[in-house]
Amino acid sequence: MNPTISQTTTATYVSLTQFTLFPNLPPELCRKIYGHALPSVALGHRMFRVSAEYITTKPGEENKSYIEFTLLDNVHSASFKDIALLGACFESREVFISKFRHHLLASNGGLIRYADEDVVYIGTSPHSASNELDQQLT
Repeated sequence: MNPTISQTTTATYVSLTQFTLFPNLPPELCRKIYGHALPSVALGHRMFRVSAEYITTKPGEENKSYIEFTLLDNVHSASFKDIALLGACFESREVFISKFRHHLLASNGGLIRYADEDVVYIGTSPHSASNELDQQLT
């Protein structure tokens, strides 16, 4: 029996959830893909606002003062919170840190990472902390 148009089978499409051949790609190509996956914006730089708080230790503890920063909500906040490449694998972490090589100590104990071309706007900075702040940003 010859198949007619009504009897032909239709193709079934399955959406893929992972690219299983990625580990077999050359390392140079993997690094390039990780580079394209980095958080960025259309203009090539991000601008973010932070607030700063001067922290002093309690009496009797080691005398160490420091500044903690809090990322404020702004148009680029999502791209600063997009840090998935830091935990994906060693190579992706290496690519991420090579791009975002500067950081500020965050009030939650983490780091706020930023690149050379990013713009950091510090909304509140206590005058007494200005010297220490300058040292952290350089």
